[in-house]
Amino acid sequence: MSVIWNKDVGRGKPLGYVCIEGGEPGTWAPFGYIGAVKNGTASINANTDSVYIEHNLGVVPSYISPTPLGNTGHIWVTDMTATHFTVRCSQIPTADTALLWEAKA
Repeated sequence: MSVIWNKDVGRGKPLGYVCIEGGEPGTWAPFGYIGAVKNGTASINANTDSVYIEHNLGVVPSYISPTPLGNTGHIWVTDMTATHFTVRCSQIPTADTALLWEAKA
């Protein structure tokens, strides 16, 4: 396993990078993001199957935990960027449905 340590360490930045696939130069993945965590609430509106959520971590989250407070069937996260993500559901709610979320860098 090859590791490169980051010299520019700070909040929302990785401690380093680990090689996950050999080659020239190989595929490198960041690890050990420092301290950035955001959470909040959102609402999946009635008769829609998704909600767009702004997290503004400044990096793509390594972990997102959405928790619907109603029947939305299966849920999953798509379209993750350094500023937002989308939560989608398999069962379209007939009433606005609250959603709790947490995103960690």
